[in-house]
Amino acid sequence: MELDDDMQVQVNKVLRRAESVESALAEYVIDSTWLFGMSYKGVTTHYKTNDDCTVTVRIEGTLENLPIFEQCAVLNEIDLYNEWMPFCSKGFVVENLHHGDLVA
Repeated sequence: MELDDDMQVQVNKVLRRAESVESALAEYVIDSTWLFGMSYKGVTTHYKTNDDCTVTVRIEGTLENLPIFEQCAVLNEIDLYNEWMPFCSKGFVVENLHHGDLVA
């Protein structure tokens, strides 16, 4: 099956996004640069400091029976993270890239 130009553009866009996701996942492989924070109720936290004086946090675990809407709501409330996380002094959205992407 041959794709028309519009369809090929969409396929290329999806392939670029897939490469971006793979690259991001590779960045978050737990290695010696990550420091263990804590583990509580099945959720493990690691963090690392960056050259630009920021901290990257990785929170990983399994939550059962949690609807996707609630998960997305928490991720998008970055400006409230300082209320929930004692090590976070402020939170703000830097840029909204796409519907599901957020740089904070």
